[in-house]
Amino acid sequence: MLTEIKDLQKVAMLMGHFKENGDPNIAMTMIYTTPGKGDLEAAVESISWT
Repeated sequence: MLTEIKDLQKVAMLMGHFKENGDPNIAMTMIYTTPGKGDLEAAVESISWT
């Protein structure tokens, strides 16, 4: 979902991760969206060095 939306706050809201005050709980969402080694390698490869 994060790869499609590219906005962690929107993902938090869509997943129902909210703080007691109603703000999106990005810290909770980050637990479930932590990138793996393959994700990090793909991100580095996608950077244009030229």
